[in-house]
Amino acid sequence: MKRYKYSDNDQKGFAAIVVALVMVIVLSLITVGFAQLMQTNLNEALNKQLSSQAYYAAESGVNDAYEAYIHGYLNTKSNCGQSGISTSNPASKYLLQPNVNTTTNTSITCLLMNPEPQQLVYSDITNNQATVIEMQGCSTTGSPSAPCEVGLPTPISSINISWNNNQGYSNPVTNCSEKLYPATSWTYQNMLRIELIPLSVNDTRLTRHFLTNNSFSAFLCPVSNGSGSITLSQSSATSPGNMGLFSGKIYNGSCTSTSCSISLQVGGLLDQSSQPYGAYLLVVRSVYPNTSGVYTSITLNNNLSGQLNIADGQLLVDSTGKAQNAQKRIQVRIPETNQYYYPVAAIEGEVCKQLNLLPSPGQSTDETPSSSLCHQFNN
Repeated sequence: MKRYKYSDNDQKGFAAIVVALVMVIVLSLITVGFAQLMQTNLNEALNKQLSSQAYYAAESGVNDAYEAYIHGYLNTKSNCGQSGISTSNPASKYLLQPNVNTTTNTSITCLLMNPEPQQLVYSDITNNQATVIEMQGCSTTGSPSAPCEVGLPTPISSINISWNNNQGYSNPVTNCSEKLYPATSWTYQNMLRIELIPLSVNDTRLTRHFLTNNSFSAFLCPVSNGSGSITLSQSSATSPGNMGLFSGKIYNGSCTSTSCSISLQVGGLLDQSSQPYGAYLLVVRSVYPNTSGVYTSITLNNNLSGQLNIADGQLLVDSTGKAQNAQKRIQVRIPETNQYYYPVAAIEGEVCKQLNLLPSPGQSTDETPSSSLCHQFNN
């Protein structure tokens, strides 16, 4: 018998098998990787779609809450379910629709609404458009079934305003003079200009004279370690009072590195029936140019009952939407009263002023210009 000997060709064939197996393993790993990547992309697309559906469902909840409010549902809804909702109230039908789309299993899982929050928040107070805020004080000790809009306002002792710049300007100024600072070099917390007008159901004097005497305007200056308080009182020399005596001045707010605040002490202001005011109209705007505005919050206080709920200001809605296993929660503030355009100047836009030049004594009428002069002033 002959002994079989391995040749070089036999060893090369074995090496080729090993290389082929390695290539098969590598290709298999690449295929598995691509499959996992495709599955990940599919899951991301599905999650994005479900997230959008859940967000739209939450928006639907906000719309339902607003529709219920404008149709007469004035109570606070503090639970996710439907307990406390009276079916006898026609406005409650807008709060009884949890399913947005049964086909895609999209629904509103939680809907909360509060027409009387304890804080009003405005995220963008600008210098080119005044923000008009109507607010009515309401005691928190009242019955939940009797909203603020039903009863009389609670007297307001102080109006607290806090603000900070959305552009990141955090440094307050050391003082504010009558000359102020050039707007082009202003890199501090924003100044605010406010107008405050008292409102009362007992007052029948909403005349020009009354508004002139009882409207308060001021510039709130962001000063570090400022007093942060303004006391408004009625003058005995005028009847019924003269808030205008305090107007047009610069008042120092109390500022830290993050925000400024000031408190308007209004407890001494009385209406025609010698009662403290329980409602005010506040107009706020920024003074210096900015691109993103000023974040502002407002709270009301009463000497006896502490911090008040605020009616007629904002409807606070908290809505959660769900689409299969995806959920989205949003919180919005909707103005309860119509926000109308409030001009910041007596004349705005382009003004064409016509000048007629009359001849002076001893001048010939031939020297009078043949046409009037017209010039445009941009405010």
